[in-house]
Amino acid sequence: MFTDKHGKPINRNNLGHRYSNLTAKYGFNGMTFHHLRHTHATILLSAGANINEVSERLGHKDASITLKIYGHVLPGRDQSLADKFDTLVFEPEQKVQI
Repeated sequence: MFTDKHGKPINRNNLGHRYSNLTAKYGFNGMTFHHLRHTHATILLSAGANINEVSERLGHKDASITLKIYGHVLPGRDQSLADKFDTLVFEPEQKVQI
């Protein structure tokens, strides 16, 4: 996935070393590849990407794992839940004919 300037794969240890140097250089000491994975998923889900597609992309066994980890970033989840509750409580009342 990562290659040198000649197109040959970079040794895993060298890649880790290069990554550490870059993160330190730009003030992100301690940032790991896993942080990039988490950021990637968070950005996708915050933008409204499908939870099943993100889950598959991350290689999770099932979407419930992704939802458990990243559910807090899903846009409008609190409002959506409130709207559903309002619909359940108030719409039946409005449909009652006397």
